[in-house]
Amino acid sequence: MVIQRNQPCYVLGVGMTKFIKPRGKVDYTELGFEAGIKAMLDAQINYDDVDQGVACYCYGDSTCGQRVFYQFGMTQIPIYNVNNNCSTGSTGLHLARNVISHGGADCILVVGFEKMMPGSLQSFWNDRSNPTGTTGEMMAATRGITNAPGAAQMFGNAGREYMEKYGAKPEDFAEIARINHEHSQRNPYSQFQDVYTLEQIMNAPMIHAPLTKLQCCPTSDGGAAAVLVSQDFLDARPHLKNQAVLIAGQCMATDAPSLFSRSSIDLMGFEMTKHAAKTAMTEAGVKPSDIKVCELHDCFSANEMIVIDALGLAPPGKAHVLVRGGGITYGPNSKVVINPSGGLISKGHPLGASGIAQCAELVWHLRGWANNRLVDGTSVALQHNLGLGGAVVVTVYKRADGKTNSKVDNDVIGRKNKLGYNPAVEAKGFTEAQATSVRSKTAKSAWALGDVEKKVPSTPQFHLLPTTQSSVETNRLKAWRASSHRSARKDCHPPKPTGSHKAPSTPPFHLLPDKSSAETNNPSNRLKAWSTGSDNSTKEDSTGFDESTKEDCHAPKASLLTNHQRRNKEAYYPPKASLFDIISEKPRSTGICRKPPSLTNHQRETKEKCHPPKPNGYQQSPKDCHMRAESDES
Repeated sequence: MVIQRNQPCYVLGVGMTKFIKPRGKVDYTELGFEAGIKAMLDAQINYDDVDQGVACYCYGDSTCGQRVFYQFGMTQIPIYNVNNNCSTGSTGLHLARNVISHGGADCILVVGFEKMMPGSLQSFWNDRSNPTGTTGEMMAATRGITNAPGAAQMFGNAGREYMEKYGAKPEDFAEIARINHEHSQRNPYSQFQDVYTLEQIMNAPMIHAPLTKLQCCPTSDGGAAAVLVSQDFLDARPHLKNQAVLIAGQCMATDAPSLFSRSSIDLMGFEMTKHAAKTAMTEAGVKPSDIKVCELHDCFSANEMIVIDALGLAPPGKAHVLVRGGGITYGPNSKVVINPSGGLISKGHPLGASGIAQCAELVWHLRGWANNRLVDGTSVALQHNLGLGGAVVVTVYKRADGKTNSKVDNDVIGRKNKLGYNPAVEAKGFTEAQATSVRSKTAKSAWALGDVEKKVPSTPQFHLLPTTQSSVETNRLKAWRASSHRSARKDCHPPKPTGSHKAPSTPPFHLLPDKSSAETNNPSNRLKAWSTGSDNSTKEDSTGFDESTKEDCHAPKASLLTNHQRRNKEAYYPPKASLFDIISEKPRSTGICRKPPSLTNHQRETKEKCHPPKPNGYQQSPKDCHMRAESDES
């Protein structure tokens, strides 16, 4: 039974970080800080206006939320820490909305963040029962167990049952992934922006049929935040009403007994999704046919298929027909654009942030800000966020003014939000002055803030270091590009700047104007590519497999590197340039014995050591002999 609410609740501000591969380079404190500052800037409020805080994360110790929120101020407000598996972010939104709707607060800041580990999801509490243990036992009893990651097996089995019952084909699931990958190229926050053909997706390594690797979402680091406010709070700021988005209907639900009906589809929470969707749409007074844009939980393409069915976006058992006909993407046959952000499959899936990132995407659409991927004529948007174990949150959003959306020019948005750019289409940062403007005026703590402002993107322009050092670093980049081995290094990534300040741990993509340029030799653009890996990134999905191997590249001498870069275990720094021609050759065969040259301390610490030949005349001893395999691969 839905409790009667006594006042509306609006999303006034949203913000998020770029989702990145989990490599341990960014701490959750930085992710939460960046997302929270952006949301408050978007809402044009100060942290002193916030009555309560909700922190959403799955991996981390208790009270990580306080650690993040204290960076904004120590105003002694209640701060809740929420953990509800993959639905954690939207659970935080549901909690905040309930509090506001029942008069418990006028303004609540919800911040989701996640610092994950590479590979498939892991459990860290192996001395007690797993909360999804009974689900796994049911899967084993009905479909058996393979060596594939557990989540891929569960959702893959649901896909198999869907094919058996309704006649879908593996190509239908691959088409869902193809569409999501295509959508992601227009989302600047997406972890991956690669576009694939249907054949490429079908021919990717099989994880658990019908799911190939490109149909599985990646693990990610990222943050997202939203500012929720009451009607009274919004009425006091009438100039912001045209950007406020009403939460018109919302339902959080858990599993029904049908979970253990021995159906692989029911085992993935089909019944609770169906119930939550019906309840939320009834409260909002809308029908599935009214939905023009939807963000749903596509952790695997198979889940998107069954969720389309459960949400009522297609007739029962006909979701694959909708997919085949082009009904879930842009175009003349579109019925509802699903996951315009690229979905979890391409955008990424930092568990605590995913639900709030979905909210941000839909808010931008209803405002008319997502103008490079806008679904015109939208007045209602739908969000679905699922967590096994289980919980699901379905939310219906409407514009506060009751109108349909229309495209808003980027320059107009930049003047209105006082940021100078449109955050829906450009992933940029903020200045130190802007961050200070939204942090508490009365209860801020420099000790709680620490050095986080030096680590996150702190300006929308290219300033990694204090202005006094920028010219020095520009000259250093020029010198590097003009080096004797420039031609050999032209496809490599340039060095990061050095100095007393660390380079931001989050990708400097946020720091650069989002402008495409054909000037590939521009040092700013080359540094951007080097830092984000956007030129040839490696996708590591939830299955723990790498999609491609990044090509080795000859970085600058270690003397030009910061201490932070020297400590980076993933960095690869080859021997001196004089050995470049030698080490670039393919490995030779037939048992040539060579002794490695003298290595730097950094090279001794890395796992990948280079062993080029010694000059002619070198006499090796048996203990120095290193046999090279007869292979063309290093």
